[in-house]
Amino acid sequence: MSRRRHSDENDGGQAHKRRRTSEPIEIEDRLESLICRVGEKSTSSLESNLEGLAGVLEADLPNYKNKILRILCTV
Repeated sequence: MSRRRHSDENDGGQAHKRRRTSEPIEIEDRLESLICRVGEKSTSSLESNLEGLAGVLEADLPNYKNKILRILCTV
């Protein structure tokens, strides 16, 4: 017998995951840190760092566009 939880008929088969919510200040600090550190020497390549940053920025752009632009203009 499977231990997986079967979805209810009313939920349309959608999995329910709780998204972790952070305070806006924490997210802004994280964005600034990522942008500032993208060119630092590390074990990851610059290409890898830029791809990771692009993914984060793409996800956060709708909510933090002004903050992202402000960081990019001052760094």
